[in-house]
Amino acid sequence: MTQVLDVGSEKVLCLSEQELMRLLEDNVCRLLHSCPSQQVLVREFAQAYAKTCAGCLCLDDFGVATVSELVRKVPHLAKVCRHVQQLKCSILCKFEIVARSLYL
Repeated sequence: MTQVLDVGSEKVLCLSEQELMRLLEDNVCRLLHSCPSQQVLVREFAQAYAKTCAGCLCLDDFGVATVSELVRKVPHLAKVCRHVQQLKCSILCKFEIVARSLYL
């Protein structure tokens, strides 16, 4: 359940774990769909996130220390893979989503 807390003269919005995960899913999908190849280099993920989602990416908010850990929180949507000596975050194709749901 979303709560608004007063912290001094500021108001802080606190999301439940479920709402936070939904926000993460929406933002990762929006970010990757905005990229021409539906991929982004892991080292450029935070910059692309800020540009696409109009806000700074704070990994601590999601309880992780790296972008790779963050993407592992949404394995049904995206994955991190090695591509020519670089890590890329990419959206799962529809075939991979269907295949994963068949094995659950």
